Amino acid sequence: MAFKDAVKPVKRNTKRILDEELMYNLAARMISINDIAILMKCSQDTISKHYKDVIEAGRSNARRSLLEAMWENAIKNNNFNAQRWLSEQKHILGFSSSSSPLNQIDSTPIEVTINPLPFDEPKTIQHNIPEADDH
Repeated sequence: MAFKDAVKPVKRNTKRILDEELMYNLAARMISINDIAILMKCSQDTISKHYKDVIEAGRSNARRSLLEAMWENAIKNNNFNAQRWLSEQKHILGFSSSSSPLNQIDSTPIEVTINPLPFDEPKTIQHNIPEADDH
């Protein structure tokens, strides 16, 4: 999203005019307010009070771009890690980490027959799969 589309012009009550487009682009790269203030040669309070909408628009654009990239990676590239991360984002898909379809593990016992060598008797073991951790 372009700067002009994201931020409506606002009459600012400041002594000097700061470059709002530069500030927006820095915020869109998730640069801290402290670092933006240093680059703009003003105080953090000036940015926080008078340019809060510009910073919020830039950060919102960064989050949207990142989410779009994650979505593309998950869907088009079939990236499991990206799919799992997206499934755990409650605000996107409505799943919590414990109700995510990727965390559903069947805990029924599994029977496995092991024949290690042809002259040994077959052994049957039963193994229970541990429940998934809710991290």
